[in-house]
Amino acid sequence: MARTLHLAYNLKLPSDAVTQKLAFLGISGSGKTFAAGRFVEELTEAGAQVVVVDTVGNWWGLRLAADGAQPGLPFVVFGGDRGDVPLEPTGGTLVADLIAENGASMVLDVSDFTGGELHRFVADFATRLLKVKKKAPSPLMIVWEEVQDVVPQRVMADTARMVGAVEKLVKKGRNYGVGTTLISQRPQAVNKDVLNQVETVFAFRTNGSQERKALGEWMASKNLRNYDLDELPSLSTGTAFVWSPNWLNIFSKHQIDRKKTFDASKTPTFGDKKSVRALAPIDLEKISKSMTETIERTRESDPVALKKRIAELERELAVKKAERVVERVEVRDVKAIASLGALVEQELTTSLRKIREATAMIVDSHKYAMPVPQLVRHADVVKELSAKPGFSKPFVQHKEKHDEGVKRTRPGEDLRKGARTMLVALASMRPKSLTREQVALLSGLSPSSGTFSAYLSDLRKGNYIAEEGSSISITQKGMTVVPDISPPEPTTANLLSLWGSKLRAGARKMLEDLVDIYPAERTRRALGEAVGIVATSGTFSAYLSDLHRSGLIDKRGDVVSASPSLFPARGL
Repeated sequence: MARTLHLAYNLKLPSDAVTQKLAFLGISGSGKTFAAGRFVEELTEAGAQVVVVDTVGNWWGLRLAADGAQPGLPFVVFGGDRGDVPLEPTGGTLVADLIAENGASMVLDVSDFTGGELHRFVADFATRLLKVKKKAPSPLMIVWEEVQDVVPQRVMADTARMVGAVEKLVKKGRNYGVGTTLISQRPQAVNKDVLNQVETVFAFRTNGSQERKALGEWMASKNLRNYDLDELPSLSTGTAFVWSPNWLNIFSKHQIDRKKTFDASKTPTFGDKKSVRALAPIDLEKISKSMTETIERTRESDPVALKKRIAELERELAVKKAERVVERVEVRDVKAIASLGALVEQELTTSLRKIREATAMIVDSHKYAMPVPQLVRHADVVKELSAKPGFSKPFVQHKEKHDEGVKRTRPGEDLRKGARTMLVALASMRPKSLTREQVALLSGLSPSSGTFSAYLSDLRKGNYIAEEGSSISITQKGMTVVPDISPPEPTTANLLSLWGSKLRAGARKMLEDLVDIYPAERTRRALGEAVGIVATSGTFSAYLSDLHRSGLIDKRGDVVSASPSLFPARGL
């Protein structure tokens, strides 16, 4: 791709735009999607491969000319009401393979997916695409419509895999030719670890203070002045500030040129006649052949498919074994079967006698604090045994008395769930003691909350924990409550995994960076740049506070480093 891309008067982008990271931001109706469409048109006409992940369902308009009647650009539309090819939520991996192998430009219309379906598709798609691009790098632009639906600022358990996969693709994809275009009307809702990766922003009309604040934070991360933010609410439709401090080295305002393809994102107006436009025909023979070949190859290497086939073979084998067993039983002599039954009855009688003897020993010893064999703990078994000849019926009374005693005296029986979680945290780090803040972090609680203090009081009163100064450790009695918890091997990797699983994503990235460069240090600003978070932001300060309060980093003025406690192999 050698031609320049014309987006506006006196605004031309160089040919390497296909591998850059851009964002089109603005309120609904401000022209952001229109401008992004113009950008995609220019990329496509220059010969670049473009893939649009469409969460709204309007990008099929690329297939039609601006008048809605003539053919547009040769995009294959997957999914949605206008799709050439259906798109399944389970097809993320397959589509990524097609994109890498076929070289066609595509629209992936995921607007009909439920939340869970979207999370699965995007996670599979982004993960696979990065993997295949590593093996065969080539220029490719991925456009994410309403990207806050894909990488939200607030990451929940059900979105974590999707957000992590897209963040990794945005961060590392350019090394293998993958560019990124983000479109959003709510920049404050876009994950900042992703948004801060962007080099060039097209900022359209923006009214809300939160939206302008998010833009201001992005500008601060690029050392840009933000005095033009106050002008954003008054921008006319299609007009944008273009901020590109490094790539284009510009900070200017432009009116974006008209699109050449159909504007399906245009808001319908009252009185307009509704007309259903059919998409221009497209030759699907090549894409169909590629899909068939890719599907077969995926099936051959897909672990899920392999496991499914193995399960089918195992079921078939089990059926055949059962058939052979039935055949053998049918030809056996009836007397032989009767003899086998007698032998089984004799063995059961012997076992019952041994159970009676063992039970009598327990009853006679009156050691109710000792565990009763598992077999006689169940009421139905006790009832059955007590009805047998020679069985001491007073045992039932002894058993009930034993169970009641165990119920009253079993350690930790009365502890609340939160207190037990704290014991698990302490047990996972033994013999090392923890601070109050560390216990709270590993337990998912706030160290300053009344709930945490109440749980700590319960553990203290029950002698489940020992305290020495600000250090807390689990006692032998505490270990009886969580006997199955074993501390991991004390390696840096294990400690980082343990602590990292409890930290917020941004704080985890900061800790991983500091561990990677240890024993070297970083200034706050250098750390912010390394992890893509503005060092002057409240979010950065909150993450840093979490790490310092939990004893995971050391601070000396403006300089921070990983705590030596994370490196047991060094004898620290």
